Amino acid sequence: MPEFLNGIALKDAKVGILNILAIDGRGYGAPDAKEAITDDNGVFKIEGLPTGYAQLMAQATGYHFDGLSAIYDVPGTDIVLQLARAGGLVVNVTDKDGKPLTEFDGNPLLINVEPRTGFKNGAWMGGGVPKADGSFEFTDVPPGEYRIICRPNPSFTNIPFAPEHIIAVKAGERATVKIIHE
Repeated sequence: MPEFLNGIALKDAKVGILNILAIDGRGYGAPDAKEAITDDNGVFKIEGLPTGYAQLMAQATGYHFDGLSAIYDVPGTDIVLQLARAGGLVVNVTDKDGKPLTEFDGNPLLINVEPRTGFKNGAWMGGGVPKADGSFEFTDVPPGEYRIICRPNPSFTNIPFAPEHIIAVKAGERATVKIIHE
């Protein structure tokens, strides 16, 4: 379980509205994107919301937010959103001779990251395409164990997937994985 930064104000975190729910619980879209940046004391204020409920999101470099499923009263006061330290993950894709790869047999490569235990609603997942140097960096990754898969696009070609890797991401650290396509 991540260690939350209880009681420590986080300046410059972005707080936004994920969903707005009417007083009867029915969802509807906000007329404008509503977001705020926390001040020196970690305080934020989002104005112009209709009475009802809202799901919030929070982002800050080096942190992750697990409270996406929480529902808050609108208007509301004393809402506390907790962010936890995150880690990073760099994936390097090469051929067997160490040459960086962005494609394999003419097909672009995709890197997928998912929890080691597989897909789960609300769990962090990521994906990307290797840069020219064969690397892709995932930032603000919640600590945990992840399965990294590098596959050609489209995935239904006869080109084999590279072997999957399992990696542990730790708070405040950047893990590195090297995937070799043969």
